[in-house]
Amino acid sequence: MQIVDKVLSKSQPLKAGEVKLIDGKKAMCISPKAAYGGGFGPLWAIESMPCQFTTASHYGYLEGICRQVLPIERCIVIEITKGSTWGHYSTGTWMKFHAANIHRYHAPSEEGDLLLKRSQRYQSSIVSKKAFIDISTKELLAAIESGHHCPTSACVRQIGVLD
Repeated sequence: MQIVDKVLSKSQPLKAGEVKLIDGKKAMCISPKAAYGGGFGPLWAIESMPCQFTTASHYGYLEGICRQVLPIERCIVIEITKGSTWGHYSTGTWMKFHAANIHRYHAPSEEGDLLLKRSQRYQSSIVSKKAFIDISTKELLAAIESGHHCPTSACVRQIGVLD
């Protein structure tokens, strides 16, 4: 299969709508020359695989599962798993998108969730440290104001410096 791919890639440029098997699953080329995120090359939608994508008519990323590729129409059918709470892009909706309307398309990253959790833990630790400092400072000030401290001259006399 790799030899056939190499021969075909040299003889004909890849076009949106072309189909091949990737890991035994039907895949369609969405864009032969996608360039974003530091990479450049063909972009493939793979049936039954999770995806994260943006479109021309919707702001922000959506997540879904590619349910079907339609090479003749150059379209993909995606079940939206993380989308809006209402409207065309609501979670649970199956949408058909033309390849030209897909701007970004890739596998959802678990790293994003991991980074978010780490960031939340870090923020929580900063808040906890600040709360500890605030509480300690308030306790010290309250102790000083209530007289539960040793005045400087009395402390010095206790250790025998002024005597």
